[in-house]
Amino acid sequence: MSLRSWKTEFFPRPVQRVPHSEVIPAALSKWRGLRKENLDRHGLLLVESVLSDGHDSLIISNSTCTLCYNYRCSECPISCKDAYERFCDCGDPEPMIGLLCFAFNSAPSAPVSTQLQPK
Repeated sequence: MSLRSWKTEFFPRPVQRVPHSEVIPAALSKWRGLRKENLDRHGLLLVESVLSDGHDSLIISNSTCTLCYNYRCSECPISCKDAYERFCDCGDPEPMIGLLCFAFNSAPSAPVSTQLQPK
């Protein structure tokens, strides 16, 4: 396994190619992929905000965020500064996962049958 296999599973499209209607689910997929069990399964190491397999790397930042690509911070459906800082400080993606689930489930167009859960 590798960064390539991780991207195939959790980050299959560049942020520029994600349709606006799918930005929150795409972001949620990436952040779920940053859980330790998924990193371990793909043989990846996370140091601060850099994901690496020893040969290739991906910086987890606003440049790899579908929400940042589609919204200005003041218009974004989540306020992610604290959650992102926690991720950078201790590698914990759960606060961001929680915010994304809440934003998706709070959207007026989110039917109950499609509500996202943190797991």
